[in-house]
Amino acid sequence: MERMNQSRKVPIHDAAEESSAEAHETQEAGNMEEQAREAEIQQEMAEEAVEQAQDAEEAQEEEAADYKDLYLRTLAEFENYRRRADRETNEFKKYANETLIKDIIPVIDNLERAMECTVNTDDPGCAQNLLAGVQMTEREILKVLEKYGVTRISAIGETFDPAYHQALMAEESDEHPDETVIREMQKGYLLKDRLIRPALVAVAKGKA
Repeated sequence: MERMNQSRKVPIHDAAEESSAEAHETQEAGNMEEQAREAEIQQEMAEEAVEQAQDAEEAQEEEAADYKDLYLRTLAEFENYRRRADRETNEFKKYANETLIKDIIPVIDNLERAMECTVNTDDPGCAQNLLAGVQMTEREILKVLEKYGVTRISAIGETFDPAYHQALMAEESDEHPDETVIREMQKGYLLKDRLIRPALVAVAKGKA
């Protein structure tokens, strides 16, 4: 009887080891599950990061394509503008004097009519008609020039101004103050405020 009781007893240290092993296995299983969850989370985060990077790359490619398209369209528009501007500039240069020519043609007509009288030398009024025609032509030319901003420089009786007058000689005079323009050999002209040609003049100087 005593022998049977002894055979049924389980050593205490064996039970403790078994319990410790089970706890260790449970802990390891828990650790593995946690590691698996962390690995899964990291994988999901990595996949999400890759997806975001791909989306960002696609967005950048689309933006780059948009900028390229805008650049090409702007370049084409500028090229069209440049060609149109060149064409308009060439046409302007080609026909810029059209209005001036139309205004000068009637002046030529008057000159031709004035010269016609020289053919008939028997006409006693030929010289007078020629003079009148030339004077009228001069008036019309000055009118055309004035229309385009060209004016004659005032000279005779004015004080000599080197900005507008060019003195060719000085003449002694008791009637005029020194540096007064007393004769004009060639008229000067202004285009608005720009000197086209100075007046060639003689100026007065006091007698020595």
